[in-house]
Amino acid sequence: MSEQTAIQCPNCGTSIDVNDILKHQLEDKIRAEYQQRAIEQAKDMLAKKEALEKEKEAFEANKKLEKERFDERLEQASKAAEKEIAGKLKKKLEEENSELLLAKDKELNEQSEKLRELSKMQAQLAKLEREKLEMKEALEAENQIKLNESLNVEREKIRKQEDEKNELKFAALQKQLEDQKKLTEEMKRKQEQGSMQLQGEVMELAIEEWLTTQFPLDTIDEIKKGATGADCLQIVNTRELQNCGTIYYESKRTKVFQATWIEKFKNDIREKNANLGVLVTEVLPSGMDRMGMKDGIWICTF
Repeated sequence: MSEQTAIQCPNCGTSIDVNDILKHQLEDKIRAEYQQRAIEQAKDMLAKKEALEKEKEAFEANKKLEKERFDERLEQASKAAEKEIAGKLKKKLEEENSELLLAKDKELNEQSEKLRELSKMQAQLAKLEREKLEMKEALEAENQIKLNESLNVEREKIRKQEDEKNELKFAALQKQLEDQKKLTEEMKRKQEQGSMQLQGEVMELAIEEWLTTQFPLDTIDEIKKGATGADCLQIVNTRELQNCGTIYYESKRTKVFQATWIEKFKNDIREKNANLGVLVTEVLPSGMDRMGMKDGIWICTF
């Protein structure tokens, strides 16, 4: 048997289920632990994001400083080149200009390469940001799944405890339902067999009850259903003598009296060694009123 888990409030008298309180406390504790873990993980992700933002800002500042230096060097180189070109001969001007253009192309190529590297870094930063968001969402989903699984495990434990408590009640209820179903099916089967058979059985019981009431000293034996013979056998007794004789009863409930009943009833009487036979029927033979004898058989109405 399961232990009692309900207590009564001393103030209001309300019945409180301790298992229900413990269940809610356990659910709240587990939910709080998972929420705290999720908050800590979110803080960690936020700190990483801030560090990444600072690295990005430092990179942008460094890029800007390098560009300024490059522009300054380029301006200084341009001024020096102009002074150098002015002091040289006209025939070397084209050569010097050509070398300067080559140098500028090289610097431009280097700058383009740096810009491409910067674009790659920005793309990588964007990818990292997306991966960070996806990781955060996946982590939150995983934590929620684990929380739900833990809650489901606890709910299943509590449900099993309740099922164990109610197992005998459920079994008894199931047995009652099955018995009721069998009884209903049996009643339906009997009803489908026809009301005539049921009415015949009722009449047989009525005859036996009437004989028992009217002749309390006599023995009224019922002929079991399915056995060969009529309905019941009356053994006549007195206060001084037992088994003075026997009377055999058979009931018929049809719309037409059949003469073949008498011959068959006589055979049954001989097999039972009865002294008399009484045929109880709703329809009497032609010319008979309420009661009479025909071919050695007493015939009467109900």
